[in-house]
Amino acid sequence: LPLYKYRQSSADARIFIWKVCAEMVKDAPLLGHGPQGVNRNYMHYQTSYLETQGTAEERIQATDNVFAFNEGLRTCCEYGLVGLLLVGLVLFFAWRESKPENPFRHLLVGWLVFSCFSYPMSVFSLMTLFILMVGCLPDVATYKFHANKRKGAWLMGSFMFAGMGYLCIYRDASRSLDYLIWERDAEEKWQRYYPMLRNEKDFVSRYANTLFLNGEYETAIEPLHRLTRMAPTVEVFCNLGYCLQQKDNTEGAEACFRYASSMAPGRIIPHYRLFCLYRSLKDKDRMKEEGQRIMGMNVKIENERVQRIRNEVRKELRSLGVYERNR
Repeated sequence: LPLYKYRQSSADARIFIWKVCAEMVKDAPLLGHGPQGVNRNYMHYQTSYLETQGTAEERIQATDNVFAFNEGLRTCCEYGLVGLLLVGLVLFFAWRESKPENPFRHLLVGWLVFSCFSYPMSVFSLMTLFILMVGCLPDVATYKFHANKRKGAWLMGSFMFAGMGYLCIYRDASRSLDYLIWERDAEEKWQRYYPMLRNEKDFVSRYANTLFLNGEYETAIEPLHRLTRMAPTVEVFCNLGYCLQQKDNTEGAEACFRYASSMAPGRIIPHYRLFCLYRSLKDKDRMKEEGQRIMGMNVKIENERVQRIRNEVRKELRSLGVYERNR
């Protein structure tokens, strides 16, 4: 209880995320939603949860998220009870074969406690640490290895070479994207890496954001569409909607903004995008409706950006002879 009170807002946010993840488990309890299932499906389930059973406070506090903040729950979401059981068996047998004085026991316990409230398996270094700790638990002296040492060395060397090669390619690709932020000529490098890394969420996300910020809206549509399947967020749908709006696809843009507003009802940006869309269409009725919604809505954080949006909308409403609702 004292720990809960220490950062109650953070604890409440995790409890809300666990509720949404529980809905995911209900739909696929045995085998889960597959690898990266939380990334691909969490925000859709959050939208459904908020529309059907979310409280007023949860609707305000909900925001973009792609983590379960509990590795056991994430395993259950992605691989089901079968996957959770397999992981449990591996840990059980590794622990059983270890000696009480093994220092990796204490490290593993600390890692497991941390994993109950965070996402260490999504951090490469912490995931590697977990694998090493589990591998170092059993007492090596209890096993006898009869494999050919030379063949084993070749196999281990091949794995290390392949791993280092992948990391070098990924690192070079990441540097290309950093360069792309400032130099558009680096887009050629991205095109070269895209066939290999188009399923890497971080790679596609950074490239799509860079294209969007550079105003290359038509080119950004394809990676943004891909992101809506890989890691849907409010920002992704808003950016995709804006790109579609620039291509005069107003129906697609409106659908994106509407869905973004339902993903996190406490976010003002989707409503502002809708307001701007209706303003460009000179649709005064829907413009008034969305403007009044912006002036009356409760947001998670009342920052400078929110104030600028409200001031702009207030001026537009006054020009239309509309008084905002009392807040």
